[in-house]
Amino acid sequence: QAKALLEGFRDFRIEHIPREKNHEADKLANLAIDSHFAKKSGGA
Repeated sequence: QAKALLEGFRDFRIEHIPREKNHEADKLANLAIDSHFAKKSGGA
């Protein structure tokens, strides 16, 4: 699905950013994961 979306762009670059260099994205990803598992187990 991501590759199909990229076809709509003329130019693009995919670059890996290590977790330790992107604290805000890592924090948001962890919140999403925690929320997902809390909902599955009947919590928050």
